Amino acid sequence: DHTLLMDTKEYCETCGARRRIERWPDGSTWRHVQRPRMQPLIRAVWDAYELDDGFMAIEAMEELANNAEQAWVESHLSSAQQKWLQLQRYVSRDDISTN
Repeated sequence: DHTLLMDTKEYCETCGARRRIERWPDGSTWRHVQRPRMQPLIRAVWDAYELDDGFMAIEAMEELANNAEQAWVESHLSSAQQKWLQLQRYVSRDDISTN
């Protein structure tokens, strides 16, 4: 669940920076997205989609440090890519639960 939460705290507990009132469930904010690190991960998800390689996509998404990074990557995917990624997560969870 990536629903933004309203936060009355003026400063981030993680980095001490002044922040906007939105934060993700894990406490991360857009300020915590390390953009230079994100580009290869976005490219990996795009490539995985083109190759229909769910395992590659899941591995790339596991590299993300927090909810804000995950939401940031997903915001750079098309609707079709987002739906495909959601299906890959569902299939991955199903594989884990049957083993």
